[in-house]
Amino acid sequence: MIKSKKSHRLFLIKTLFITLTLAMMSPLINPMTIRAKTSNIGEAFPIIFKEARFLSTSALYKFIAGESTEEVFSETTKLLPPKGIWSATIEGNDICFRFDHSDRKRNNYWMQSECFARSEFGQLPRGQDGEFKLEREAGTILFKGKFENEEGLGRHTFTENTSFKSYLGQQGYTDIEENTMFSLFLLDFSKNYLTYLKQINMTPSDSRQLRKLSHHGLPLSEMKKTMSDFRALGYTNISLNEFVEIQIHDVTPAYVKAMAKAGFKNLSIAELKQASIHDVDPAYVADLKSAGFSDLTLKETVQMSIHDVDAQFVKDLNQMGYKNLTVKEVKNAAIHDVSSSYVRELKAAGFSNLSLQEVVQLAIHDVDTRFVKDLNGMGYTNLSVNEVKNAAIHDVSSAYVRDLKSAGFDNLSLREVIQFSIHDVDARFVKALADMGYKGVSADEIRNAAIHDVDARYIKSLNTLGFKDIPLRKVINLKIHDVTASFIQLAQSKGLDGLSLDEYKNLKIHGLEEKLRKSREE
Repeated sequence: MIKSKKSHRLFLIKTLFITLTLAMMSPLINPMTIRAKTSNIGEAFPIIFKEARFLSTSALYKFIAGESTEEVFSETTKLLPPKGIWSATIEGNDICFRFDHSDRKRNNYWMQSECFARSEFGQLPRGQDGEFKLEREAGTILFKGKFENEEGLGRHTFTENTSFKSYLGQQGYTDIEENTMFSLFLLDFSKNYLTYLKQINMTPSDSRQLRKLSHHGLPLSEMKKTMSDFRALGYTNISLNEFVEIQIHDVTPAYVKAMAKAGFKNLSIAELKQASIHDVDPAYVADLKSAGFSDLTLKETVQMSIHDVDAQFVKDLNQMGYKNLTVKEVKNAAIHDVSSSYVRELKAAGFSNLSLQEVVQLAIHDVDTRFVKDLNGMGYTNLSVNEVKNAAIHDVSSAYVRDLKSAGFDNLSLREVIQFSIHDVDARFVKALADMGYKGVSADEIRNAAIHDVDARYIKSLNTLGFKDIPLRKVINLKIHDVTASFIQLAQSKGLDGLSLDEYKNLKIHGLEEKLRKSREE
């Protein structure tokens, strides 16, 4: 299949674990880090590496623990100062920088990458160390180092613009930290930018929203074009939170147009976000159409993508003889990893004319050739799908059957073995009853004893009161009616001694226990 989305979190944990290990092995290793993009771990994997920004090694621990990436980012930015090592490459009219920051005391290592127009810089030091800087409304980065040919290396320090920070405070953003100022610098956030946001009703409501914008915003010129394009498509009331979400999940005006051309028009922001999260795009829609699914709703398409259904998977099912399938049938087959090799396995085990639903049911319960052969080796042959499925559901194994045979039950039908397994009958249970004198009893009696929790302890409690050699069927009947040694002793303490077990059972059935207890309390 084309996509691979199962076990996203497991894959992510493994990836992050490797990153952590490398980071702890050497302070020189600065793991590639990410721009915090989503508060849903399950949604994180498809988009987590789409736009590099920053995340510290300490934050990775929190990410693995399941905290939202936005919260992880917030905690990270509180720890790390915006200064460290820079490296850069001149690429045409741009200079692309990598900023490596570290806080060894807290074992934090992180990096950021950003490209700037070459025109924003003055003379660059070449061949020998020098200084140059980049100034924006949010502050200034002072660079020390040099360029050799098209590559540069050195150290950098960011200094926030206190007057701009005061301006933001006057606008209601009073608790902005230095790292947020650094992010605003990278975004080239300015008074004009904030004025524009006010004009389009996307003013950040507080410092937290402003910080989100600094992480996920677009340069002002690009922002204006993007919002204009969205308005032209009918999205005239996008909130700042919605804008951040569509930025996180790569929902662009071009994506909206492409989805409309693919047949999905007038989608809400939430629908667009879900489609993008799960990699639903025109190519995927066309892929499903080629497999015969041409009239799917967006929800059905997303579900197909979530479970890795593509044209090849559907064609494989068709080649197995499963045609004209519904969305639900295909989805269930994908969920439970029904593949052509699995169907061939079942055929090799004697199941050659199964419906897709039957195959799915067997897959759900991990029935494979080996399991069927084990059953055959126990003497259970020519089995139906239901018999094999039930055996798998209740963990009937060759070891379990041998255990029962060692207890004297060597001619049980598969149905009887399954019933034993359902009620936790094993050799130890049978032996305990045998030690109490119940040998050679039928499978039905053993099963009923297990169903009603008749064990050696219960039988001994009756024996100590003088009731011995009780037929097992009668013991089971007494247990069904909750005739216990304590009840018999209570009745005897009130003068009702010398009665038979049947008489004590009748007293119990007619509610005498409660009356006896009340009389004892009085």
